[in-house]
Amino acid sequence: MTPPNRFQKTDPFQIRGVEMAISLIAVILGTGILYLPRELASDLNTPDGWITIILNGLLVMLVVFLYVRLQKHFPGQNLLQIIENQSWGKWPGQVLRGLYIIYFILALAFILRITTVVLQIYLLLQTPTIITGSIILLTTAYAVSKGTQGVIHLNIMFAPISIAFFVIIFAFNFPDAHFQEILPILGEGIGPVFKGFKHTPLVFLGVEIIFFFMAWMKSREVRALPLNVSIGFITLFNVALTLLGYSIFGFQISKSITFPSIELAKELEIPGAFFERIESLVITLWMMSIFNTISTFHLLAVQNIREQFLPRGNTAWITSGVTFIIFMLAFIFPSISEAFLFGGVIMFLGVSLIILSLVCGYLARWTASMHNDRKT
Repeated sequence: MTPPNRFQKTDPFQIRGVEMAISLIAVILGTGILYLPRELASDLNTPDGWITIILNGLLVMLVVFLYVRLQKHFPGQNLLQIIENQSWGKWPGQVLRGLYIIYFILALAFILRITTVVLQIYLLLQTPTIITGSIILLTTAYAVSKGTQGVIHLNIMFAPISIAFFVIIFAFNFPDAHFQEILPILGEGIGPVFKGFKHTPLVFLGVEIIFFFMAWMKSREVRALPLNVSIGFITLFNVALTLLGYSIFGFQISKSITFPSIELAKELEIPGAFFERIESLVITLWMMSIFNTISTFHLLAVQNIREQFLPRGNTAWITSGVTFIIFMLAFIFPSISEAFLFGGVIMFLGVSLIILSLVCGYLARWTASMHNDRKT
C-alpha cells in the first residue's frame, strides 16, 4: 500500500526491495571515502583502519536489521510518522523532524563544499567554487522537483556509474600495490582500531534514508537481507580503497594526502597510453555518486520541511529556500580544514539521530503492542 502521508498524491508509487538496496549504494558511496584513509592513518598511527571500517559496517547492518523489524509492524509509515502517531509521540516526533531537517541541510552544505574543492583542485582549476556549487545545487533542485520517484530512479540509473568509479581505480592500481605497507596487522593491539570509530560513521552517511523511503515498500518487500548486502558491498569497497591507498602511496605518506582516493585516480595509466588524464573521467564518474547523495538529501530536507511547517505550501518555493540556505552555509568556511571539522559535527549529529530515532521507534512499537493487548 502507499503510505498515508501528505505526499501521497505526488508520489503514488512503491519502491521494490532491490531498488532500495541500490539506492543505498548510490547515496552512501562517494564523500567519506575521499579523505577517510588520511583521517584513519593520522589518528590511529597504524594501518589497521580497515578493521575499523569493517566493524562500523557491521554496526550499520545492525541498524538496518533493527529498523526493518520495526518497519514490518508499521507498513506504509516512515519512522517519524510511526512516532508521531502514538499518543505521546506528537512533540518528540516533531522535534526529531526538526533535527533531521537541520541535519540534512548541514550535511548538504558539507558535501557541497567538499565537492567544489575537489572539482577546483583536480578538474576545473580556473572555475570559482561558487559557480560549480551553484550549478550542482540547481541541478539537484530540478531532481527534487520530480519527487521521490524521480530521485529513486536517478539513484538506480547512476549507481552502476558510481560503482564504475571505484572499479576503475582498483583495477588499474592493483598491480602496483605493495601490501607490505599494511603489515603488521594489529601490531599495536586492538586499541587503535576502536579509536577510529570517531571517523568511520561518515563513510556510511546516508543509511538513514531507509527511515523515510521504506514507507513506500510493500510489506513483503521489507527485508533486511538485500539492504545489508548493499551495506556489505559498501564496506568492502571502502576497505579495498583504504588498503589500496596505503599500499600505493605508503602508510606514512597517506597521512599527508588530503584526498587519497582522488590521488589514486591520478596514478592510473591505461596500457598503450591512448587515453591521457584519465583522472578527469574518473572524477566525472565520482560526481554521479555525489549527485545521488545531494539530490536525495535535498529531497528529504524539502519533504520534511513541508510536512513540519507548510503542509499545503508550494514545494517549488520550499525547494528554492532550502537551496539558498544550503548555498550560503556551504561557503561559510573559508578553508578545507574548517570544513572537515564541520563534517565531524555532522557525523555526531547523524549518529545521535539514528540512535534516538530507533529508541523512540521501538518505544512506539511497545506502546502500540500494549494498546492492542488492552483491546483484546
